[in-house]
Amino acid sequence: MTASPKYGILSVEKSPKGSDTSMKPIKLLIFDLDGTLADTIDGITEGINRVMTAEGYPTHTRESVLGFVNYGVRQYIEEAVPADVRGDADTVTRLMSEYTRHYADTYTMTVPFEGITDLLCGLKDKCLLAMNSNKQDEFVKVLGGDHGWRGFACDAALDAVDEFLKKHL
Repeated sequence: MTASPKYGILSVEKSPKGSDTSMKPIKLLIFDLDGTLADTIDGITEGINRVMTAEGYPTHTRESVLGFVNYGVRQYIEEAVPADVRGDADTVTRLMSEYTRHYADTYTMTVPFEGITDLLCGLKDKCLLAMNSNKQDEFVKVLGGDHGWRGFACDAALDAVDEFLKKHL
């Protein structure tokens, strides 16, 4: 068993025979949104491809976008554009803004994975629930509400989750 001394959150591994199996109650579960609670890749792919099309750049398949979305908008825009554009910080910044504008229409393509909403509803009375994402905060909060995940701390920034933990634990 390992613990986070900062928050008293436990990670339980199979206990060796004869060891102490007592556990503190779980106070908080933090879930990642993208790819854990919900399939967000179609909305991300569509948003990226709208930007690529508007710029006259090649578009990407769902599978290729899966390979570069784990590190936030700047990273996946840099990966999506042609190699000769990647080092141009001004262009990447402008395309990030364009992506956010398009994603405001396409994020609604997000769907919870089967059984997730029921699971979360069953957990919400047992402990605090939080959702985290490197997605823009305004989209995280709306997606949480759209899928009935009320009562969550829905924040994209880790420092916001940190503030939530300080308040509730």
